[in-house]
Amino acid sequence: MATLQSLSFVPTSIAGCQFWIDAADPSTVTLSGNQITNVRDKSGNGFNLSNGSGFTYNQVKFNTSYPSFYNTTTPGTTDKIGSNASFSISQPMTAFVVGQMAATGNNFIFDGNTARIGIYQQTYNFFAGGQINGSTNVLLSPYIISALANTTNSSGFLNGSLFISGNIGTNALTSLVVGNGTGGSGSPLTGHLCELLFYSGNVSIGQRQQIEGYLAWKWGLQASLPTSHPFYYIAPNSQGLFYPSNLRIPVQVQSFLPNTAPLVYFNPTTVSGLQLWLDGADQSSFVLSGSNVTTWIDKSGNGRNTSNIFGTPTRSGSNVVFTGSQLMGTALSYSVLNANSFFSVCETTSSVASQNVIGVRTNSTDGGYQIAVYALNPRITTYGGFTAVTGSTNFTTNAKFVYNGTYNGTSTAFLYLNGSQIGSGAGRNLGSGSVTIGGHTDLAASSLGEPWVGNINEILMFNAVLSTTQRQQIEGYLAWKWGLRASLPSNHPFKNAPPGLTVPVSLPTLSFQPASFSPRNISGLQVWLDGSDPYNTGIPPANGSTVSTWIDKSGNGRNFTVVTGGPTYNTGNFVNFTASNTDYMRCVSTFNVTVGSTTVYYVAQLTGISGFGDFLSFGGGQSLRYVNGILVGTPSAAGDTNDFALNNYYVNGNFNPSGTTSTYTNVHIVSATNQNVTATQMFLSDNFLSRYFVGRIYEFLVYSSAPTLAQRQQIEGYLAWKWNVVGNLPNNFPFKRLPPPPG
Repeated sequence: MATLQSLSFVPTSIAGCQFWIDAADPSTVTLSGNQITNVRDKSGNGFNLSNGSGFTYNQVKFNTSYPSFYNTTTPGTTDKIGSNASFSISQPMTAFVVGQMAATGNNFIFDGNTARIGIYQQTYNFFAGGQINGSTNVLLSPYIISALANTTNSSGFLNGSLFISGNIGTNALTSLVVGNGTGGSGSPLTGHLCELLFYSGNVSIGQRQQIEGYLAWKWGLQASLPTSHPFYYIAPNSQGLFYPSNLRIPVQVQSFLPNTAPLVYFNPTTVSGLQLWLDGADQSSFVLSGSNVTTWIDKSGNGRNTSNIFGTPTRSGSNVVFTGSQLMGTALSYSVLNANSFFSVCETTSSVASQNVIGVRTNSTDGGYQIAVYALNPRITTYGGFTAVTGSTNFTTNAKFVYNGTYNGTSTAFLYLNGSQIGSGAGRNLGSGSVTIGGHTDLAASSLGEPWVGNINEILMFNAVLSTTQRQQIEGYLAWKWGLRASLPSNHPFKNAPPGLTVPVSLPTLSFQPASFSPRNISGLQVWLDGSDPYNTGIPPANGSTVSTWIDKSGNGRNFTVVTGGPTYNTGNFVNFTASNTDYMRCVSTFNVTVGSTTVYYVAQLTGISGFGDFLSFGGGQSLRYVNGILVGTPSAAGDTNDFALNNYYVNGNFNPSGTTSTYTNVHIVSATNQNVTATQMFLSDNFLSRYFVGRIYEFLVYSSAPTLAQRQQIEGYLAWKWNVVGNLPNNFPFKRLPPPPG
């Protein structure tokens, strides 16, 4: 049996890494007393920083737990981490930064002495002669910056989401200064700098997300990523597979994984009985006025959004901040909660006598059911001031905890902290009322009782006492999401892997290969259009912008250009075609479409289903088409010899299926080898009889030869994993549980 080997991601596994300093590596730091004088560049290029002053190392912790290069809020004007006069990089280039500013001001993260590209100020200003910038103090919270410098087409990402874009100017960056502005004087950084990376060129979308995932999991910021980020739930490894960074797995293991363990991301909605879900990490679940939280949207599907009863909490990063004077109400009635399970991720900044994470708005001022902390001691109390459970382990101020419990009416109650049971007791009737967040009050809102002082990150409530397995699943989900995995007990089932991922303890010895599949791995690739990167730059266009030319990534130059209308890019990573704009695109070069050989694969979604809509056309009425929302040439919509692959289509990996409109109005994969068409020209959509395609195109591939079974399934698996439709594949599909390795 094999010894499992490390596949941990390192930034140098992506080509073009020019500079890398890392506060997590003490071997790279030279100190004089407690101040930094030199920092070694880990890129291998030797651009070490020297002449540092003012910054301390590992004296003040970043994000409560991590070492950093730190400067006080009252710095000296010449303070800097260091400089290197030999360093030079031109645009296009990419920078990644992790840190947190401690005060407003110019706050230069980096700059150049003789030519200047830099990032500075708490509003995230990105310049190279010109400038783009935000308008709020976003860098006063822990951040991950991904900055792609490309003159007029530059962009700045914050915690994995596009934040700013536009023209930064044309400067290069030479004679590097880190922690201050040009000349190393006058604009020192205050606060933390944890990691800084420079790459030549603009990294691709996938590479950017891989580095963001690496930085997020390394520095405890994974909950700050958007939930749609590929590394929100699971960290990257060196080959791009979605495994926890501490999990050691040979690359080619899919045939050895048990069939009972599909690799899917855990979602609380998969556990029945979910009544309320408030998620501080999901930007889309907030209605904000500046940083003030007007509404915290319930993600359970029950519509129990919050409203403010007292004061207004604020949002800072992924924290909803309560200062002892705010209370949120919900429409969740306690009548459905006499038997319940609650989960929270929270952090108190005070040891006040009593404060509630969850409370109740009742017909009395003495509360109903309260999830409380009394002078840092966790407790469940009920109507009339009765204490049901007192915890045996206390909170610590300024530290996050997974705080949860179950309550079974008048029977039993249990309390848990970071996955360990810390108390049990007898239940009691709860009275009536509705759930509140951050304290409790009466129906008349006459007073605010036991208000929370600190941060609340996530709340989940179920109308049943969950099984041990279900409870531990949610504890694991919350612990991995919020960087608390290390706090779980050693015997917790999700200590070493998040819920939803099961791997064997030992595996046969296997050779290692790069595990990032690309369509180029299959020979004969002729066209590759990618909706996530329509210009093949790695930088997404502006939302709603017209895609006049969709660049072919195959290397063959078979770009598609607009004939009529104007399909548009959408931040959902697709190109949108509409009938009203008569959107219609043509391949700029001829291509021999031959019977029995030419094969297409695509990912699409219909948004219009009336009449005929030709996805792919060849002139003269021959096409790959839909009618009334059904793929023509399948059992549900009979076709003829004008159809590209009559009776020979694969849809979501299934041969010749009898699909319904719901199959095609959702994201779906089609694979087809030509059965009828001889042509030299290819179009997306069709102006023949106005048969315009109405929908979203995510990806489109054309090959010159018919695939083997294994090749078809590899490409379908690649598309399914990339576009998050693995659940549509057949259960016996070879890449149902892991993405394909290289072909």
